[in-house]
Amino acid sequence: MRLPAYDVPEVHREKSIAIIGAGSAGLAMLKSLVDLPEAAAWNIVLFDERDNLGGVWLPDPYPAAPPRIPKTPLYPLLHTNTPIPSMTYPKFPFPKGTHLYPPHEDIQAYHTRFAEHHNITQFIRFKHQVLKTSWNGNESAGYWDIMYRDALGRPRQGSFDHLIVATGNNHLPRIPTWPGQDTWLRNSSKHKRELLHSVWYRGPQKYAGLRILIVGAGSSGRDIGSQIVPLAEKVYVSLRHDPDPILVGPIPEGAIPKPGLSHFTAEGVVFSDGSILDVDTVLLATGYEIRKPFLEEGGVLITDRLARTLNAHPNKLVTNTHYVFPLHQHIFSLAPSYPINALAFIGLPSAIANCPSDIAQSMFVAHAILNSSLLPSRDELLEDLAEREDRLRKAGYDPYSIGHRLPTDTSSDYQDELVDYLKAQRALPDDEEKFVEPWRRDIFNYHHLREGWKRIERLGTQKAWLEGVETEPSKPTIERGEWDRQLHEVQVSKNDLNRLIMDYLVIEGYKAAAEEFSQEADIAPPVDFESIESRMSIREALQRGDIEDAITRVNDLNPEILDTNPALYFHLQQQKLIEYIRQGRIADALQFAQSELAPRGEESPEFLFELERTMALLAFEGSGTAPASISELMSPGQRMKTAGEVNGAILESLSQGKEVKLAGLLKLLGWGEELLGEKAEFPKM
Repeated sequence: MRLPAYDVPEVHREKSIAIIGAGSAGLAMLKSLVDLPEAAAWNIVLFDERDNLGGVWLPDPYPAAPPRIPKTPLYPLLHTNTPIPSMTYPKFPFPKGTHLYPPHEDIQAYHTRFAEHHNITQFIRFKHQVLKTSWNGNESAGYWDIMYRDALGRPRQGSFDHLIVATGNNHLPRIPTWPGQDTWLRNSSKHKRELLHSVWYRGPQKYAGLRILIVGAGSSGRDIGSQIVPLAEKVYVSLRHDPDPILVGPIPEGAIPKPGLSHFTAEGVVFSDGSILDVDTVLLATGYEIRKPFLEEGGVLITDRLARTLNAHPNKLVTNTHYVFPLHQHIFSLAPSYPINALAFIGLPSAIANCPSDIAQSMFVAHAILNSSLLPSRDELLEDLAEREDRLRKAGYDPYSIGHRLPTDTSSDYQDELVDYLKAQRALPDDEEKFVEPWRRDIFNYHHLREGWKRIERLGTQKAWLEGVETEPSKPTIERGEWDRQLHEVQVSKNDLNRLIMDYLVIEGYKAAAEEFSQEADIAPPVDFESIESRMSIREALQRGDIEDAITRVNDLNPEILDTNPALYFHLQQQKLIEYIRQGRIADALQFAQSELAPRGEESPEFLFELERTMALLAFEGSGTAPASISELMSPGQRMKTAGEVNGAILESLSQGKEVKLAGLLKLLGWGEELLGEKAEFPKM
């Protein structure tokens, strides 16, 4: 049984992009895509299973009890462990007066303000849970088939060219097991013993007067320990003796350190040094597994906990629950089943400030989607990945253990490398500045700052310290009068304006208006007026589905157009096949596909994919039951797409631009406003 097709408007979209996750990473990706002028014609959808944005920072008012997993590990007393100036989206500071290490409510509100400010909530589909994603196509072309449950709980299906996974890394708990733990749990004495992962932790009150062992001293372990110490009888923290300084941190003040946990007995917990403790609760601050169930369900991602080399599963995307590989720059999948820019991950790196790094990664992805030739070949990127892993090993790190956790003092360089590459490829203007501002680069040297802020909180003097303080330098403001004065100083000649108008009339096919304007403005047309009429006749033939007439007219105008453009000729033949199917002429469609299109499909993987996609129409009783990527072939938008391609080829043969210059100027205006908006406040056009 096929699920209902994704309900997209019946117009051709140049690209379709699905983002999963409305946390920091997903919002950064959405904003970076929308910033591109070309994205106005793209179909961009962000799916999130929650009822609001914010990801891990969005509270779960009714958290699930074990073994069900809560929607977030967020607990009511959680504050940031990073000073907020360093964790902001670039050029978007927190409101004045925000505490240096604020509660989680402030972080969720910040993300909401960011989304509203950039007007991107319109692209988000809340309460939409993605269940399964699978790729239909080959290494050159295809689409993602996405199965999801909508806000009403109905199973739905959608098709997209690009898939971006931004679901965060703190959901599926990593729960180790030890010999004897079940026996220990059964032999409770005064208090019922408990073995619990921190994903279910919601507050310290239940641990008052108890003896608590916390396994792990990562961010959550240290924070939870600091909350429990004042209430518990004793708090112990078990640490593996791992020499890697990026994996451990100082234990909470008042807690007692213990070595790694060895096993359990009925009497207590046994450590690697042979010592034994009788505790009431063992809290596992052991982190989270990097897995993406919807990718696993569709066969896109393989989980192999023992995988330790790039060749563990050749030609597959793999996670060992610490590390997803092979990925370029922790972002693009290098599995050969689909194009390099077809599947991307945002937000995998840790030991990094999320919001700014999410923006750097998102800009990288957005421009790679815009221009598929931006990245080197798959083989070159795989070679680069192998070299990066070798450098990590030489520095004393196992890339398959630390995974996407960046080594100390490299997070800023990582972000700069992404943005510098875009500048080198001229995808971004080179402003000769680094992406990471100098004041952000010291993000991990703030231990004294945290302790100092705690003292300020104890003294209750936060407001005085924050008065008049800005988290980022204020942007200068250009007032309306000055703005208007500078605009009026820009001289645009009447002749230039007339040429813009003539360009629009010619490309859009307004022959009579172009002839009249040519006389009134005394301007020579860039093409023969008769060619305009010919182009419009061809376009009308294509829009009514008369492909033979269109081909004849193209050949009459210039036979070299189709002779020198095999892709255009194939797309016209593909459109003819679509018209056969539309008319119910199935026998003619099969014969035509076999004799005319199949030989061309053997010459090109892209042609073969398009042929298979078109023939898939025959598998459905009507286009309404087919996935959107297939049913769109029967829409008026498909005819318009083919007509536009032919129109562009004709214009190119006449040495005339394919796109109206006025449209290009509007895109340039939007880009200029965006660039200026990063440096100053000014009246928008």
